[in-house]
Amino acid sequence: MNDIPEYRRPAKDQLYRVNYEYQGGNSCSSCEAGGLEERPLRSVGCEVVAHYGTIASANVVMKDAVERDRYAQDPELNVLCFEMEAAGLMNNFPCIVIRGICDYSDSHKNDEWHKYAARTAAAYARELLRSCI
Repeated sequence: MNDIPEYRRPAKDQLYRVNYEYQGGNSCSSCEAGGLEERPLRSVGCEVVAHYGTIASANVVMKDAVERDRYAQDPELNVLCFEMEAAGLMNNFPCIVIRGICDYSDSHKNDEWHKYAARTAAAYARELLRSCI
């Protein structure tokens, strides 16, 4: 997959502080760099890390960082991520939801990560299925 450039991990990963409001438009080009969370640089290796935890499911997209953090920090819920594509799916039949995380569930939408997230979810699903054989 590294031979297909659009599925590579994007060079930039920007997380804005919870209280920094989105400045509008189709990208964060109007958002100020001073609103970014300071984080250490990530290593550039090929290692993919699987995280296990509660996935909150709903019929609307989570776009509020304060609400996101409230669910994530609640010790009884301990929500790892939010999704809406599989909402209600487990009500109809037992299944496992494998997510590729592509944004921070806040108002700053960044579509650059969608293909990389799909790639990592597909790779994990493949390995999971291989382990069942």
